[in-house]
Amino acid sequence: MSSKYMSWADGPIRHLMTKDEMKQWKAIRSDQDAEAFIDLFWAKRDPTPETRRNEFREDFEQRVKFADANFSNGLQPGSMTDRGKVFILLGPPYRVSASAGEALKRGVVASPGNAPTNADGSLALPRPTSEPNQQYWMYAHEKKPKFITQSDFTMAFMEEGRNDWKLAHTERVNPDLIFQQAANAVIISPNLTKPPVYANVAASRATSFKNPALKSAYEQFRSGDKPAIGNANLTWGEFVSGEGEHFVSAQVYVPAGGVVAPDQKV
Repeated sequence: MSSKYMSWADGPIRHLMTKDEMKQWKAIRSDQDAEAFIDLFWAKRDPTPETRRNEFREDFEQRVKFADANFSNGLQPGSMTDRGKVFILLGPPYRVSASAGEALKRGVVASPGNAPTNADGSLALPRPTSEPNQQYWMYAHEKKPKFITQSDFTMAFMEEGRNDWKLAHTERVNPDLIFQQAANAVIISPNLTKPPVYANVAASRATSFKNPALKSAYEQFRSGDKPAIGNANLTWGEFVSGEGEHFVSAQVYVPAGGVVAPDQKV
């Protein structure tokens, strides 16, 4: 396997991988098999497999970007820290509670996911704790992942070094179990054996007006934003195909005996 794929599972992707997927990945030796694995990996998690767009992958990449920007400990990218992993798998918390809170108040913005914020855009710290160097991320209400059955839960972190927050186990929460549940919950199509194949959208045919009068009528329609001129009319609209491609359809109608010969075509 070339360097292009060698480290693919060493980054934040590994947060999403099940034990079986990790085992399969480690057995891959060729770029072709690696590419096929990656395509199927994302396809299984695609909430809209009938379209080319994969919203889950887009959201994952946004969370990774946010984590890298806000949770780095100086030695690791933010997405590879404990707080980054929690943010990527569970999303932004309903509430964050900490003792001093300075680590969060320095430049942490509320995106993506509408995390609770202060007026300056930093994560809100409404209930300071009595213990120093501790931080609690509370998940409840609409911020609680759907696969969690309990009404609410809290992820606890302990600062072991300067801005190096480590996940702590509590009596109510087993982080390893939650991470395993999170990785399984995002697999929409577990029995998929190969990614969907989408038909290529035909390229738009370059068109030109074969009749100067028709071209003039069309330009008058568009410049004046009028649906009709004389006894000719124009309709147009923007649409989205089943493959998610945007296109504009326009039609000029000239009745028999109109100002433009009816046998002229665009």
